[in-house]
Amino acid sequence: MQYAPDFKPNLVIDNKTFRIDDICTRIGEYSKKCSVFIIDHTKLIVPRKAKAALWESITDNIQSLKRCAVEYDVAIVCLNQMTRGSDQRSELYMSDMAGASAVEETADWILMLWNENTAIAPCHDKYIGIQIAKNRYGTVGKCPKLVGFWGGQQRFEQTVDDAPEPKKSNPREFSV
Repeated sequence: MQYAPDFKPNLVIDNKTFRIDDICTRIGEYSKKCSVFIIDHTKLIVPRKAKAALWESITDNIQSLKRCAVEYDVAIVCLNQMTRGSDQRSELYMSDMAGASAVEETADWILMLWNENTAIAPCHDKYIGIQIAKNRYGTVGKCPKLVGFWGGQQRFEQTVDDAPEPKKSNPREFSV
């Protein structure tokens, strides 16, 4: 397979023993080779202070990752856990994220995915709803189309035309 000359692969960082300084060092080492770094997930990064409160650890980690992204001119995608009660509602809010205030304040974009409770097409394991909850540079809102998800292959794909439409609950909807 040939790639475009400016193509850079992505790097997933999912080691549960990494400290934030180790992650930033790794990003610096690979920043010439990779353009996107995926952190799985923010709550598992070992805090600098052993006895720090969870919110303090997440705040320090998120702010350090933001500085690192700016310094090395790379994109850092952080996976974040939602609170337990959020799966009982049909809509997600930024306040549902673990360490929400630090993430909300620091992130340029916040993209939320959730299982949509609709009929399942025979070709998909489930439908996934997508919402851009924060976009420092543009439009926010729910995507009017659902995305199909194949769990066995860990693959997302565009839904067919006859897929059920998502519930319209956000007045700031946009088209994809």
